[in-house]
Amino acid sequence: MAPPAISADRVEPALEAVESWVADGAVPGASVALVDGSGTVATAGFGRHGPDRPATGGTLYAVGSVTKPVTALATLVLADREGIDLDDPVADYVPYFADAPGDPITVGQLLSHTSGLPNDDLAFAADDLDGWDEFRSFVADTTDRRRLDGEPFYYYNSGYAVLDRLVTAVSGTEFPTFVRRAVFDPLDMPEATFDRSALGDPSADVMAPYVSGEEDEEGKFRDGSASENPIATNDLLRAPGGLLAGVADLARFLRAHIADDPAVPREILDRMRTPVATRKRLVDGTEMAYGYGWETEPFGSDRLVGHGGNTGFSGGYVGFLEDAGVGVAIGHPGVADGKAAARAALGEVVGADPEAVDPTAGVARTLDGLVGRYESPGGNHHATVRRDDAALTVAFGGDGGSFEVRALPVDLAGSPYRFTDVDCAESTTDVEWFPGDTPELVFEGMPFRRVGPAGPDEK
Repeated sequence: MAPPAISADRVEPALEAVESWVADGAVPGASVALVDGSGTVATAGFGRHGPDRPATGGTLYAVGSVTKPVTALATLVLADREGIDLDDPVADYVPYFADAPGDPITVGQLLSHTSGLPNDDLAFAADDLDGWDEFRSFVADTTDRRRLDGEPFYYYNSGYAVLDRLVTAVSGTEFPTFVRRAVFDPLDMPEATFDRSALGDPSADVMAPYVSGEEDEEGKFRDGSASENPIATNDLLRAPGGLLAGVADLARFLRAHIADDPAVPREILDRMRTPVATRKRLVDGTEMAYGYGWETEPFGSDRLVGHGGNTGFSGGYVGFLEDAGVGVAIGHPGVADGKAAARAALGEVVGADPEAVDPTAGVARTLDGLVGRYESPGGNHHATVRRDDAALTVAFGGDGGSFEVRALPVDLAGSPYRFTDVDCAESTTDVEWFPGDTPELVFEGMPFRRVGPAGPDEK
């Protein structure tokens, strides 16, 4: 067993970060577990997951796309056992994508969302499809939309639904049964399930009645039924987002990725988080990547490996820091992104400033560093730069009159920084900034150097 990585004095601050997320109204309640290589360090619940139902460390949630790393692990275990190469065409195993344009769509491409097939709204369309035969026709009808240029990343839920069919066909057992045997049982996840009947047990600590996001006249969240949401009722959505789990079981799943676990080969776990494609690139060059079921992004000098999910009435987030060897699992009712809360909790665990480990905060810091009063070389023109959310507002004045430009960053990765005037979208280089101790902006060929802070009432 690996030594503990979470010190006792960091547990309470980490839990309080999630409690604050609930108290701020992002969600009506949440459950959280902290984990390191030694095991689950703490679990807790805050708020509620339905009227008069407190969230606890044992509450079971429908966690949406948190399912994807579970499905990916099951698929990779199957591939390892059966000699499936991730470069093998999917059509070699199940009758999907044989007629798709371009090179054959592979197993690995479905795992990494890199098949070139765009999002087809399966999460919304599934309720209108009558079983797997209609799903097969649904997929076949959209393959002509495949993008063959470049290396596109398109989040493609139908690809993970096809992995359900692949696992079932190759293993000879239904997808939930195989996942139970290959993942849940070896990793000691006894409560994790794809059996939606658990949502209807009124005596269990299960997120039912769920919170729909609507409120009645008294301000209480509406009581609802799981039957209102296809993710909790439709087999087509099992592999993309049908997992029901509590944070304790999700923490055990994370531990396998943090510490050596004889139940799953290390090379499979490492392969899952190896980047395959860029999911998002910020204007400062920071990249968020996607592997096989895991998203990755910078976390200060470390790397956050995780995945979030939402069903429309509940969701969750699981993530761990590679170098620090610590992780967090969150389950919650309502529509929200748990990554911010997870990042805040992990920041408390490792003693990091939340702003310093948020990749998007780097863009904000860069923009803040350009705010101030600027003057032209002769001093007869001036510009006042202020922050305007994700852009900068530049108010020019002087001999030529006064006017404003709202400059949206296009490229902050090098020098000069490139901005576009959002009111003049024909060009992407309307404003340039040369960073430094005394930043200089260039607008229509005229340079302006920062000479001091902007006055409170300066236009």
